[in-house]
Amino acid sequence: MRDALSIFDQIVSFAGNEISYEAVIGNLNVLDYDYYFKLTDCFLNGNVHEALLIYNDIIELGFDSHNLITSLSGHFRDLLVCKESSTIELLEVGASIRENYVKQAQQCSPGFIFKALKIASDCDNSYKSSLNKRLHIEIALMKLCNIQNDSFSKTEKAVEIKNPEKKDDAIKQRRHEAVPKKEELKPEIKEEVQKEEPKKYFRKK
Repeated sequence: MRDALSIFDQIVSFAGNEISYEAVIGNLNVLDYDYYFKLTDCFLNGNVHEALLIYNDIIELGFDSHNLITSLSGHFRDLLVCKESSTIELLEVGASIRENYVKQAQQCSPGFIFKALKIASDCDNSYKSSLNKRLHIEIALMKLCNIQNDSFSKTEKAVEIKNPEKKDDAIKQRRHEAVPKKEELKPEIKEEVQKEEPKKYFRKK
């Protein structure tokens, strides 16, 4: 309680009589939730370049990269919690932010969330031993953006394995289309074919 009051006094002295959400996170040096939602949208859409630009903005604001990746893990955990109505009460955020979590959770499959948690957790565990911290985080962001592409390619391979005859039919169709039909031959080729008739030989009497 004493810590909460001291934080409140600190915010009042910083923001004055009008206390806003932006003033609180600015004074406490807390990264806005919007960054996590924007990054997750990039992961879902496979937008690597936008994810790297957002990460650069976060660094320029002075936030620690290690805290970012651990907070991303917490964000994915909260999305998983919002997948079921019975566990939404485990989400410790305000009402407006909760609505954003529920909305984004509907766009994420459980498989996507589990893979994202694995990538973020691996990045967190190996962060301290990494020589290039920024590159280490950027590689993790690239992997997160590639989750959907990996899932799509695996689905295609599974379809090919289950229906190999469809793949064979497609190959035969492409080969058939590559061979021109007789009526599709050019006129000059037809004339040459007609001219080259077999010669007849007659025996002298």
